[in-house]
Amino acid sequence: MTLESPSESTLGWLGYVGQAARTIAISTVDGAHTAAVQGLLDEAVDIEEDGLLVEDVRHAGEPARRVDALAESGARRGHRQGIDTERDVLGARIKHFVYTSEESGTRTQILPDRTLITRVDPLDGTTNSLNVLAGFCSEATVDFHASRHTRAVHLAGAIVGGTIDVSWVNTQPRNRVTQRYARPSGAVYVRVPRLSPQWARIPGLREDRQTATVAAVASSKRRAEAVTRWVEAAFAHDGRAYNLGGNPILPALLIGQIGCVVEPEHTKLHDAAFLIPFVLLGGTVTTWEGTPLDVLETYEQYAGDLDASRAPIPPYVAYVESALTPVDQAAS
Repeated sequence: MTLESPSESTLGWLGYVGQAARTIAISTVDGAHTAAVQGLLDEAVDIEEDGLLVEDVRHAGEPARRVDALAESGARRGHRQGIDTERDVLGARIKHFVYTSEESGTRTQILPDRTLITRVDPLDGTTNSLNVLAGFCSEATVDFHASRHTRAVHLAGAIVGGTIDVSWVNTQPRNRVTQRYARPSGAVYVRVPRLSPQWARIPGLREDRQTATVAAVASSKRRAEAVTRWVEAAFAHDGRAYNLGGNPILPALLIGQIGCVVEPEHTKLHDAAFLIPFVLLGGTVTTWEGTPLDVLETYEQYAGDLDASRAPIPPYVAYVESALTPVDQAAS
């Protein structure tokens, strides 16, 4: 499933390997999502030998279910297939591959030099999948760990589920002097499986169609109280509020159907993956207090930490220019 075939001289090392990483991410999430959907529709599907699921005892969400095991098994198969597809590109550049999953219970370990790390949530939204057969997705990000002396570099990712799938590749290298991104940039692609198996690159964020529309998961009293001010601000602007968030919300955020996503609690890396393509296209992310949040910097700082329970992303607000801003919210 080779997605593109430009040369390394055209894309540069980061973009060239990034496209291969994107293939791996897509293959991984396609395998996970297909297995999950098949398991939901056909209870007669047998869990294969590699379908044993080891759940982290600190896992904060709902207990793992059979469909999680199926998705995990499918993700691992897809991951292997993606690597096999891109062997020629990866070649001598990558020496080791690490697969770490939301449900795997993986802990931090010593990473050898030139390791490709695939961080996966095979089924994001288990409860939704079991109850309403919608509102769930599979997500994977791929990062490169060059050595213990350098920070991991984010290469690519993919989120599959619902009507529109999204994948992306990071094409902006760090400044060699400051070791920071001058301005995050990359290529973001969408696919509508019902219309075509092909991916199309989108040029940028769509202007917000839904002025002052905010999305925030308010599934508990604590969370509902934390986002009340944002909901009231949306209503004050004749907007709407939705009890949605996380990776499944990405397509709506990219094409302007939702203008603002609010997260009042610290978040795990895989749960905040959708913020990466959002900022690659120029979206704004701030902390809960309204100060700029460097998503890629924060993500890469912890990309080498394989503890799936760690939540290093602080409470945030992600919005487009025409949506509610922290200033609007504070004034309401």
